[in-house]
Amino acid sequence: MVMSCREIAPALDAIGSLPIDRLWINNLTEHQIQENWPTIMEAASGYDRLLLVSDDAVPRAHALASVIRLLDDGHPVATGYSQLSYSDFRVNLNRTPLRDKTPSPDAYDLFQLYELLEYPTEVVRSFITGFSLCGMSYDMWLEFPFRVYGGPPADNGWASDYHLSWRLQRENVPIVAHRDAFVWHHKTQWNVQDPDKKILCGIEPPSLMLESEGNLIECDWLVF
Repeated sequence: MVMSCREIAPALDAIGSLPIDRLWINNLTEHQIQENWPTIMEAASGYDRLLLVSDDAVPRAHALASVIRLLDDGHPVATGYSQLSYSDFRVNLNRTPLRDKTPSPDAYDLFQLYELLEYPTEVVRSFITGFSLCGMSYDMWLEFPFRVYGGPPADNGWASDYHLSWRLQRENVPIVAHRDAFVWHHKTQWNVQDPDKKILCGIEPPSLMLESEGNLIECDWLVF
């Protein structure tokens, strides 16, 4: 499942080359994804498990395979990980439990990239998952649906990854990452929208497209 609201060529090329079917969630805000989650799940109903990725991630096949191996081994939530930006090499994995229901820049206790690359075991416990190939079973995505903080009229919704992580922690569902599942983050500065990455929500029409074996199928769609 690809949250796609920008045209970032390196990310789109990498995601498009992965040996996996793709459900393109195009040009929706995070709040609109939340409101349309039942429709998205219906479009993905033929699959046993789903991985969610953002459109500024540049994943490679080895990272995807590493996350899938964790799911094969029975972990309920498996994820890759990314550095926060070009110059911030903290990664979106948290070494300690989240302290607050609401995210803020001070709410994190993040690993450094070098710590992950040097980690002595393949499996790394985390208390947060970013959407760098976050995988769960279909039924888990029903039990823990996509949710956001905020929403109209104040904003378009935000921090859906933290929202999911908080709910998983509250229910004692462990998150694990794979040491080898590093996914490059095409991001200039953490927590700041890159001005050259134009958001197409409200400009280009929304769509839900299932890509399987080279074929694109437009799914039924309802925008709230």
